[in-house]
Formats: sequence, C-alpha cells, structure tokens
Amino acid sequence: MATVSDYVVANIPDEGIHGLVVPAYVTIDSIEEMNEVRDKFDGVITGIEPGAGVMRLTEDAIEAYDLDYELLASSAGGMAAALRSSIENEKWVVVTGWDPHWKWGRFDLKMLEDPLRIYGEPDSVVTLARQNLQTDDPEAYGILERFVWTTDDINIVMADIEAGVPEEIAARNWVENNPDKVSAWIG
Repeated sequence: MATVSDYVVANIPDEGIHGLVVPAYVTIDSIEEMNEVRDKFDGVITGIEPGAGVMRLTEDAIEAYDLDYELLASSAGGMAAALRSSIENEKWVVVTGWDPHWKWGRFDLKMLEDPLRIYGEPDSVVTLARQNLQTDDPEAYGILERFVWTTDDINIVMADIEAGVPEEIAARNWVENNPDKVSAWIG
C-alpha cells in the first residue's frame, strides 16, 4: 500500500526529482563536469520563471559547484522551446527540470547527477483525501490508496496532452494500454 497517512496517499512514491536536464546525447553525466564543457553549452543554463523552487536550487548549485554559467530566467514554455530547438539541431543544452514532466515522454533526456545533493532527495507525488473519506467511502478511498503509477506512466499522458491530444482522450488511451494496472487500482 502507498499510504503516507490517513489522508495522504503517495501515487508516485519517491520518483519526483529536480535538477539539471540535458539531451541523452550529451556526453557528460554529472553537474561536476559542466565547467569542462562550458563552451558546448554556451555557458548558459536555461531556466523557468524567476522565483520557482528549481530556479533557487539552480542558483545554489551554481555556487556549490562553482559553475561558470549564467542562469537565464525564462518560462516553462521558453525552457521547453530551447530544449526542443536544441534537440532538433543536435546542439547541447542544459535546462532546469523536474520529473514528472511531459518532456520526458517526448525527448530522450537525462538528469545530470548531483553528487552534492543540492536538489535534494526524490519526492513523492501524493493525493490528498478529505478527512474521514476512508470511513465515509472506503471503496473510493481504496481506489486512491491502490492508485500508484510511475513517472514514465504520467509522462506519457502529459506528452500526449502537450502534443494537443485532449486530456480525456490522453487519459483514455493510457487506461486502454494499461488494463492490468487499472484493474489493480479498481480492486
């Protein structure tokens, strides 16, 4: 069971991560290696909106790893556009990122290793249930309690939605392609 408490259920346990994301073809694997290939990244980390948690953590990472990089504040859309353009042109790019996110379902990416753990440990994505749901509607609570999927699962749905598939159809497609998981959730 994925229960965290009587009212919180971990649906994606210990898979939510934040950090610096690069295309899989980039030949480094760790933030520690970034200064060695600064020119390939043009000395830039493309971020999202100023004030976002991942931006603050990236500022901390730049300092902790003594990176000679500029963190460019952008938007989630701007970060995605920079990532998409760089991949289409097979250029190196490093962006702030997190998983789950649709980009993992669309592109072949990797999160750079963070030996200093500036970005912290993986988090759980959770569902909050109202107080007394477990006793008021045990069947509904049971479904929530059994509802566990992976970042790969949600990234597929999110990538479809980002590509223009209506949310209901993207969800229906995933359900149709994963009948065993859905049956286990329903019980």
